[in-house]
Amino acid sequence: MDKQQADRIAKIAAVVLIAVLVFSMVAGLFVR
Repeated sequence: MDKQQADRIAKIAAVVLIAVLVFSMVAGLFVR
């Protein structure tokens, strides 16, 4: 795996992590 691919995977992982955090926050607001 070259560095460019590793950077892309890290970027995608960060975006997914942020999306999950935001989704859980929004879901928490609606559940209440």
